[in-house]
Amino acid sequence: MYVDPAGMSGLEDMVNRAGEDADSARSHYDKHAGINWAGEGIINHCHDSDENIQRNVRDFLRKLSHEQLPATADAIAYARDFYARTDKASAERLDSTLAAADVASASRDVAVMAPGPSDQSLVRFGDACEPHTRLTTPPDFNEQMPFTPKWHDLASVGAMVRDAFWGVTWAASKLNICDRPYDLLEIALKPICGDWAGMARVAHVLRQVSDCMLDVSSNLVWAAQCTKWAWNGNAADAATVHLYVLEKALGQAAITMLAIGKEYDGAAKGAYDFSDTIGSLIVDATDAAVTAAAAAGVAGVVGSTGAGLPIALIIGVFCLSEVRKVVNCCITIVQIISKLDALTSTLKSAGNDFGSIDGDFPLPALPPLPELPR
Repeated sequence: MYVDPAGMSGLEDMVNRAGEDADSARSHYDKHAGINWAGEGIINHCHDSDENIQRNVRDFLRKLSHEQLPATADAIAYARDFYARTDKASAERLDSTLAAADVASASRDVAVMAPGPSDQSLVRFGDACEPHTRLTTPPDFNEQMPFTPKWHDLASVGAMVRDAFWGVTWAASKLNICDRPYDLLEIALKPICGDWAGMARVAHVLRQVSDCMLDVSSNLVWAAQCTKWAWNGNAADAATVHLYVLEKALGQAAITMLAIGKEYDGAAKGAYDFSDTIGSLIVDATDAAVTAAAAAGVAGVVGSTGAGLPIALIIGVFCLSEVRKVVNCCITIVQIISKLDALTSTLKSAGNDFGSIDGDFPLPALPPLPELPR
């Protein structure tokens, strides 16, 4: 059996830093993963699923950062202190009574990390990655999915009103009166389609946390490989196996978060695309309704004179086609909303299983601490 107290302190520090990075991920998720559930939007059908998902992600990150990794670091420190106050013969006798751990089996399918001839990034008891750098402030997805006026909007009464509203709020944003330009139909449609920008932000944050977990996982692999330079024997092997098991749990968690993030992203993009389509249909319906109303008024005036009956009939037929256009737009909007409802059901169904043992998107259970000298 071999023990290097300084090396074990370095190993303890590595695990503590992993806990700090996991806590940064927890804080980042808490700060940025919220969705505005106000109103009765289609996406709001996922509210319960989102609460389940967010609760599981937060619980996993809290247990990892506040319990699992600090406890692992403490166990290594306790073992180091035990060796410091115990003679070598007694320590070896105790170590021989501990169950042998299979490091080879635990490290199977884990890529060996080793610095190349010119690579100085991997140093003993130093981090291989900087996981916290993954956790940058998410973009404003309202700005990434904006309404922009079109040149041909001059031909449309509804579009002109929409453009005018956008132009006024754009000018107001430049004067710091409001935070950004607003689309009139965005305001009207978010209660129907829901907070797609919030959904997109959650997807983005889940990808960031997933990347952070993979980096923490890499650091734990390197910590497991560094153990041999600080410590060997049955207890050291148990600690090494524990680090590998933790690494694999984090890898599984990263895959889970990435998968559920894709569902959020799909729902967000679907809601945005549908809201954009519905917005265009509303503009078309508005134009048709205005035209139909005007045509009906003219037809009534001309028909009442008795002299312009053929003209009145022509205008009436034109009016009828515009009325049909309004009705068709309304029917299409209802059909699109039903499609969006079907799209969000994927996330809803996934969320019901999120975190369960046999679900489609389970977060892994974290392993118990190994038996180490205390």
